[in-house]
Parts: sequence; C-alpha cells; structure tokens
Amino acid sequence: MRNFKLFIVAVIAISTSLFVYSCTKDNRYNKDVDSKINIVNDGETETRASCPQSDNYLCGPEVTLTGIAFVHNCPIPYSIKYRVCQWGIQCTEPTWNLNAVWSNPLCTNLQSLLFASVDFSDPTRRRLYDFYNSVSREIVANAKLEMAKAVKISNPGEFACAQFDPCNTAAAQIRMSAQECRRVCVNNSPIFPVTIIVCGTACCQSITPFCIDQNGNNHCIQTPTVTQISGCESSQISESCLDGSTVCGSDPCARI
Repeated sequence: MRNFKLFIVAVIAISTSLFVYSCTKDNRYNKDVDSKINIVNDGETETRASCPQSDNYLCGPEVTLTGIAFVHNCPIPYSIKYRVCQWGIQCTEPTWNLNAVWSNPLCTNLQSLLFASVDFSDPTRRRLYDFYNSVSREIVANAKLEMAKAVKISNPGEFACAQFDPCNTAAAQIRMSAQECRRVCVNNSPIFPVTIIVCGTACCQSITPFCIDQNGNNHCIQTPTVTQISGCESSQISESCLDGSTVCGSDPCARI
C-alpha cells in the first residue's frame, strides 16, 4: 500500500512538471507589463493609465531603438520603444526633440518652413500644428522601417514577405500607440523659437500591415489604419505658452 501511495505522488509531481514546462516552452513572448504615462510640468508629476495593451502577454521584452529621420534634409534624432510579438511589433510613438532643429545648420530649410506656418492671426495655430504633425509622421514612417530592419536581425525568418507580390502577404502588424496631447508654442527666443508642451492625455492607436524582406531591404510597410480610442483630456498642471496660446491642439492621431 505504501509503495502504491508513493507511486501516485510521483505521477502527480511528474504531471505538474510537464504542465508547467508545456506552458513555458519556447514562449519568448510571455511578458505582461502595465503601460502608464507620466506627465511632468512645472516640477509636478501626474501618472495616468495609457492606451490598453491587451496583447502584452504575447510579446517579448521591450527594446529601445535609436535612429535619425531626414525631414526636409534636416537630420532629426529619435528613439522608439517596441516589443516583438507573435503577431508583429508593438510600440509607442517615437520620442524626438524639436530643439534639435534649431541647433543644426543643416536644418535651415525646415526652420524656414516652420516659421512660414506660424499665423498669429489664428489663435488656434492650425497651420503650425498641421506642419508639426507632418514632421512627426515622417519620423514615424522612418521608425517603422528601422524597426523592421532591426527585427530582421534579432528574429530572423519572422514576418517574412512572400517571394512574389510581397505586399499582398503583409499579414503581420505594427501596432503603435500615442498618448500625449501637445501644445506648440511660439516664443520670443532666438535659440528655441518654437517649443512643445505636453498639455493632456489621450489614446490613439494605428495598425500598419507589414512584412520583412528576408533577401534584401524591400520591406513592405502599408498605409496605417488609425483609431482614436479616447480624446484629449487636458492636464490640470499643464503650463501655457509664452505667446499666450492655451490651445491643446496636437492630438496623437494626427502625429502617427
């Protein structure tokens, strides 16, 4: 009887081990991290929940990629955080600094276009916001391509394009989220005449079908579908522009 009991205990232990192993075997994507955004203004920090990331458990660890996007011949450095998932790439919008435009002599063309978009007769600064958002979309496009190149190296063979007519087989996705509403300020400063202030939170997500060319760099990145999940919620601690503008006008969907 005692030997029979020991046999039963051994069977249960082995079964449990096999179950745990089967749930973790080859699961590079079993990561689940809550995503939050910190807004810092005037020395205060406010933390809010960001866009939902319901598929985090299908994704690997977060990676930070740095790159340079050339916008109107101006090199703009950026960084982007992303994860490789079973269905593609999950990321937040790139981080970049408009101040880099003013300190670079190669950016005089972009500087001129920024100034030309300033219309002081329009308190909403609509033309300026539109131009700023167009610069952001150029950086986003570059970041998507560079992420595809990086994933080709880190995860060889994944999300492969078909040999013929590859864009018809772009089944993987780049899912990008953007969560900051921004205020574009025109300042009386020769050093930083146009600056950006975070003025609230929102949730916008884009889904871009893509595939990776395994034999070259003709990666297929299609047109994104952009969905606004929640509109701009103004921050109570946001600062105003020196020019008096209080418009929180750059919503995330227009930037990605």
